[in-house]
Amino acid sequence: MFVGCKSNATVCRIFRFVTLLFALSLCAGRMPLLAMPAGVNVHPLLLDLNDAQRNAAITIANGESFPELMRVVVRAWDQDQGEDHYAPSEDLLVVPPVLSVASQQEKFVRLGLRHPVDAGRERAYRVFVTQVPSAVTMKRGAVVQVAFRVGVPVFVNAVKLPTNVQADGGATWKATLTGARKIRLTVTNGAASHIRIDGMKIYTDASKTQLLAERPMREYVLAGVTRSFTLNAGASLDLPTLAVLGSGIGGFFEVVVPVAKF
Repeated sequence: MFVGCKSNATVCRIFRFVTLLFALSLCAGRMPLLAMPAGVNVHPLLLDLNDAQRNAAITIANGESFPELMRVVVRAWDQDQGEDHYAPSEDLLVVPPVLSVASQQEKFVRLGLRHPVDAGRERAYRVFVTQVPSAVTMKRGAVVQVAFRVGVPVFVNAVKLPTNVQADGGATWKATLTGARKIRLTVTNGAASHIRIDGMKIYTDASKTQLLAERPMREYVLAGVTRSFTLNAGASLDLPTLAVLGSGIGGFFEVVVPVAKF
């Protein structure tokens, strides 16, 4: 018996009513979603698969006041000359590939590996979740509507990656002065798995006496790939070293990078 039912019959009736609604929602196979953010939302935004975890799910939540039709496709992901490249792939099973999500509800998209995992190298994919324009979305006034699209990174490894690896994956870094106030940072990921750079701060030296440049970012460097990033510094540069701070998939990292003149 709910505490307080004998002394407050109204509270007891309200509690029983809410409990009944909760039970009915479970029987219907869905939970009532409270305070759902506006728009379409997808989570998680990163997936790791391996031999021990060959399946995963993506949740698509619709915070709009009308149904949304969504399409889900898989693309193999590669990087060349610093650019992302995508190609059609059937390595991952997607169920369902097209789905309608009712207003203020959420649905799940199941993902699964079709083939054995390559033991030699990590495979990278993006699962693109895209809004399919409908008559409702096309008639929302004179404002131009941009279709929702998000690409969820999916990394496939033979085994689960250890968590005690060096934060930047043991990458090698090079800094080049390309102008009076420009720095080109080049990172080479020689590891068998990707690294993620969430941001960088460039200082005059390893003691971090003066901040020269700061760049919030979310950049991936895939296994075996070299990428370059250009930053604008706040002062003229003629320095022997730069301290680079950032964060990767294994946590925070800090490296001192030799500087070469272009």
